[in-house]
Amino acid sequence: MKLTVIHFVHTLYGGVASVAANIINYMQENGNKCVIAYSVYDPAIESMIDIPCEMIKVDAMNFPGSYMIFGMGIHKVYRHYCQKHKDEKVICHVHNVQALGSCANWSDIPLICTLHSLCGDEQNVRLKISNMLYTFALKRLIRYNKKITSVSKAIVDYYANSIDKRKIEVIYNGCFIDINKRSKQKKFTIGHVGNLSMAKGWDTLFNAFVLLPDDQKQKMRLMAAGKETEMFSYEKMDQLISQNNLCGLVECLGYISCAKDTFIPQLDILVLASRNEGLGLVQVEAMGYGIPVLGRAVGGITEILENGYNGFVIKDEYDLAQKISLLATDRELYKRLSVNARATYESRFTLEKMCDAYKNLYYEIL
Repeated sequence: MKLTVIHFVHTLYGGVASVAANIINYMQENGNKCVIAYSVYDPAIESMIDIPCEMIKVDAMNFPGSYMIFGMGIHKVYRHYCQKHKDEKVICHVHNVQALGSCANWSDIPLICTLHSLCGDEQNVRLKISNMLYTFALKRLIRYNKKITSVSKAIVDYYANSIDKRKIEVIYNGCFIDINKRSKQKKFTIGHVGNLSMAKGWDTLFNAFVLLPDDQKQKMRLMAAGKETEMFSYEKMDQLISQNNLCGLVECLGYISCAKDTFIPQLDILVLASRNEGLGLVQVEAMGYGIPVLGRAVGGITEILENGYNGFVIKDEYDLAQKISLLATDRELYKRLSVNARATYESRFTLEKMCDAYKNLYYEIL
């Protein structure tokens, strides 16, 4: 039986959009049909989707909390689509509980909700209120016997005090990696993927690079693929690079839509210094190429990253600088971590493992 899956993705760039695109490509290549319902468009999605699919704009004002308004469109989109395509078996796959909408009427909809991220610092009043709304939505999902999945155990544990975590199934993110795209650079290349923000740990990585001995830095380069932020605008970065005599050694390339296929294969190590992370699809992608990862022990990062096996857990910029230096100079250690990183990917994080798990759930809820 062929399926039609409507994927509700609020913003069409970043990790969540990449995961949805991976599922869409897999399902469509196997004869099923997919539709994308979104609020914030980004041309990045065009390069992620192999087989073009229908896209439905869901009107929602672009402000903090607009996820909730976006979620109210789920029932409308589902009903309108089913009226036009009465012969299709239709399922809704909502990416992140934020996209459900606090008051959305979806009790009668075949629906899966995937939790991709954590709410963050609960000392922040806005995030605390958002978390209360999201928990309310999750409880409604459970009451209506909807399927809930999470991309990491850390996210499940985050909600464990509010809901029965046995009701949430963990399906790790997976992706397809063409190992032949791996390319070695003349200089030891350190990579950052994500916005240039403190939340993504850009300050930690930049400061760690500054701490490295000058003679070692000259044999390296630091590359960042991510959008500028108010704190780290491109203008501000130019000033910091100049002040620290790093011209030609640090490159801020902006957002790269196909980072998995173009940017990541160039790296020797990936740094994931995020202060809050649901799982970190980018580390799955890096390990698929055999690239060791240096990351903080937050969220779901250490469900993939094993200290001393496929990378290193880092504490702060000083520890990070030491680990970068170690991997740049100890080739035997680097080779061992690289082989283990690829083995980690092959054992748990391939595209087939993820998509088969979702496909089974789709058929289960019909």
